[in-house]
Amino acid sequence: MRKAAIACYLCNKYEKATKDKLYPTEPQARGNVDQLLYVSENIVDAASSYMNISGVIFGNGVTNEAKRDDFMKKIGLIENFLGDKDYLAAHHVTLADFFVSTVLLNVESALGLPLVDFPKVLAWLDRIKALPYFSKTHDEGVAMFGQLYKGNLAKNQAKK
Repeated sequence: MRKAAIACYLCNKYEKATKDKLYPTEPQARGNVDQLLYVSENIVDAASSYMNISGVIFGNGVTNEAKRDDFMKKIGLIENFLGDKDYLAAHHVTLADFFVSTVLLNVESALGLPLVDFPKVLAWLDRIKALPYFSKTHDEGVAMFGQLYKGNLAKNQAKK
């Protein structure tokens, strides 16, 4: 939660007073964002376990297929949180959208992500990717991670 805490602090300090805040000040709205920031940590853990990131990148590991179902259940949670909203915690983009989408985009870049069973998640990710600043802040890092992971995974699989 350190990264989320820093992002929350920066929003508290610098975000202008608008109705559609990245980190709302109204308690119920803020609670929704906080809840999803905690959920994002569970999604990161599930993705890391499934991908076996440290084992693949720093060792001879491969993906942990036994953890795939748990990760896919987390994507189901995202589908449920979306409900009838365009974004996770509100009807506008919040910090929660950035923290959760970044995990999914990294997994998508590294392994591909079969999201056909999650139409709301697919549509939400398309909305996130369409934000005017998103490409500039994410594309390069996501691509670098995907290439590093895929390259090491292929090398490790060839050794098995």
